[in-house]
Amino acid sequence: SYSNLNMPAEQGREATASWKVVTLQDISQIERMEQQIHEAEKLAAVGQMSGSVAHGFRNPLAASSGSAQILALDQDNLAAIDPATFRTLVGIILRESVRMAKTITDFLQFARPAAVQPEWFSLGRLVDEVIASLLQGPLGAAAARVDREFDANLGCWADRQQVQTVLVHLLENGCAAVGAEGGRVTVAAAETQQGGQEVLQIEVRDQGPGIAPHLRTRVFEPFFSNRADGTGLGLSIVRQIIDNHRGTVAIADNTPAGCIVRLTLPLPPRSTP
Repeated sequence: SYSNLNMPAEQGREATASWKVVTLQDISQIERMEQQIHEAEKLAAVGQMSGSVAHGFRNPLAASSGSAQILALDQDNLAAIDPATFRTLVGIILRESVRMAKTITDFLQFARPAAVQPEWFSLGRLVDEVIASLLQGPLGAAAARVDREFDANLGCWADRQQVQTVLVHLLENGCAAVGAEGGRVTVAAAETQQGGQEVLQIEVRDQGPGIAPHLRTRVFEPFFSNRADGTGLGLSIVRQIIDNHRGTVAIADNTPAGCIVRLTLPLPPRSTP
């Protein structure tokens, strides 16, 4: 609702009266509507997230449940199960359990991003740790073909744990893109200038099929994925972390094939003696 209030203004030297019109507006209804819209958006996001969680759990649960049922049927005669079959079934249960745990971790990281706590650390050492971890998983064959192209002494000023999360997602995507017998994945990094500021630029390049130009912004949207086993949150988490570091992230073509994910992290001013 609105109401007008007429108030006399200060009189000038000629004593000519003038008036001001003050409009009072009751914004409580507008605030209530904005709150309702906000709650509706939250519910829509929760619904979308719940559907994605259910989709992400369906296949791993089916695979784990099927393997467990086979073992349960032969529980009185486990010794008679072929050792190779036993290892395969147990491997399926373990692999899919890890996959579901990763899905939960992705959702928690996206829904509750941690505060940035920057520190200096060795980028090379961190990349080596991520590669070593990937070597133990289903992408191990591709992870064995990850190259590092930057100075071993290159330092990074950022939240180490969050940059590790970024590298895990980017290298997983790169390794999945090249496949078990495909091309190579390269991590390159160097200090450079961007907009008059010192930044650390990191590139993850792969020789996979690449990403179509019209999808290069969509891949950063939550729940968008062109992989059957993806949650659609990996690159969303990457962008969220880089944004919180006041950096940039973008996708470009790799030559002759594949794509490049290029990100920058601002560096603090150098101390002068």
